[in-house]
Amino acid sequence: MRALSVTLASAAAFGAVDALAVLQGGWLLLVGNLVAVWLTVGFIAGRRAHQAHGAMLLGLAAQTAAVIGFYLVKFATEGIPWGVATFYLVAALATGPLSGWLGFSSVHGRRAVSLFTLAGIWAGEPLGWIGLQRLRTGQVSVDAEELVLAGAELLVALFIGLSAFKATSDWRGKT
Repeated sequence: MRALSVTLASAAAFGAVDALAVLQGGWLLLVGNLVAVWLTVGFIAGRRAHQAHGAMLLGLAAQTAAVIGFYLVKFATEGIPWGVATFYLVAALATGPLSGWLGFSSVHGRRAVSLFTLAGIWAGEPLGWIGLQRLRTGQVSVDAEELVLAGAELLVALFIGLSAFKATSDWRGKT
């Protein structure tokens, strides 16, 4: 029960701090809206579980707590209606259990697969974002902050990917 309390409090605190960062604008707005960061909350929560179904519930609870923490700050500072948060709470219902299961799998058995998936999320977001911008405008025009952020996300993806390679038996020279 203590682990659940710590997980939920940490996730809600993450959401609240993220909302405060987003309010600052600039590069903090960009970082605060990264999907990969939000999915990592459920991933980390799922790593704490001892069974897959518990990890899925922890991921769901953590994602939901993070969204609630975020929107409590947004409501208090900007008076945003609850309807705005509803979309993200529904998204947490879908992404929380999956990210929790991936976190569990990174500890219990499918480490390489789950880490490669997380790396793909971190790498895919900036690439998808740039591709979407290209489709919308017909060109790719990114400012320095966006470029640095995309590079940082790709570096995180590379680090996670290397961890996944290290987790495979081929990397360690074992058969």
